[in-house]
Amino acid sequence: MNLFHNAKKKLGIIFGAATLFAAVGSAMAQDSPRDEYQEWQKAKREAAREHREYLNNPKKSNYLDWRSAQRDANREYEEYLLAIEVSHRWSKGQRWVVAESDVREEYDEWRSAARERANELAEYRNNPTRDNYKGWQDAVRDERREYAEYRAALAGRKH
Repeated sequence: MNLFHNAKKKLGIIFGAATLFAAVGSAMAQDSPRDEYQEWQKAKREAAREHREYLNNPKKSNYLDWRSAQRDANREYEEYLLAIEVSHRWSKGQRWVVAESDVREEYDEWRSAARERANELAEYRNNPTRDNYKGWQDAVRDERREYAEYRAALAGRKH
């Protein structure tokens, strides 16, 4: 009984370690600028396909699909830029070193996200559909994330 319990325990530890390595590996791979670039290009192709479909058949549902694909492509582009920025930062002891230009870029990205949020809100108010509401909420979350990144860059600069 004790031998079976030890084997079960060792198997659990091995499985846990493998799961941990897989999770860390996939998290590291997702932050790579190359992977983010590929996701952005895929989203751009999807937006172009949706646009062609809308031009061929100009229905409201096709228009909403196209706008949704555009938002997805813009979001992927922002993630790609973020991955590039993170790859250009470096660790110095326990803190991240941030260049002055990074703070300005973070500010610009935050302001851009705020403009996108305002545009999405206007679109939702003009055409209050579930898809437009979701787009507006996505833009609000993006703006909050960009603001947090800007504040983090400011805090990194002050140290």
